[in-house]
Amino acid sequence: MSALETTHIQSLDPAMAKKQDQVAKARILVIRDDGCWSLLSRKRSGDERKHGKLEMLGGRLDGKEFPFEALIRELREEEETGKLASYVERHSPSYQTKVAGRATHHLFEVTLPNAKYEQLKHHPRESLGFELLPTSELNARQHWKRLTYRTRKILEAFGPAPAEHDCLRGPDA
Repeated sequence: MSALETTHIQSLDPAMAKKQDQVAKARILVIRDDGCWSLLSRKRSGDERKHGKLEMLGGRLDGKEFPFEALIRELREEEETGKLASYVERHSPSYQTKVAGRATHHLFEVTLPNAKYEQLKHHPRESLGFELLPTSELNARQHWKRLTYRTRKILEAFGPAPAEHDCLRGPDA
């Protein structure tokens, strides 16, 4: 557990935290020669309204998990090789916490080199596949009809991804 996680957990109103879902999601920006791309997962769901829609990777906190622990667990479930979870664990991305819709969301900002992205494989029980969308188009809401309701709410609450020039500096900038 990092000091950042402790600060975020303690800053939440305990009554609010008990009533609402706690969700840890990752805004994953893939750095390619042709710009920044947002990595999303095509949702596998029994609910026709959600099935095949694009969503950020991550999910609900279980029990007394901290947001970072939940994110790593979810990434291990959603990405079959374990390389994404390992990469995120090593880089300890920062995150923000906001209430959006009926949940408290912890959004982690992850910048991933294209070479790492090319090694990833979705877990077929969890996802119909990964998809990259141009981050500039996602910020401009061009693809919002293809997103899950929760992902739209998260993007509304947290705002657009970093500007293209900030994204291209990468995780070690």
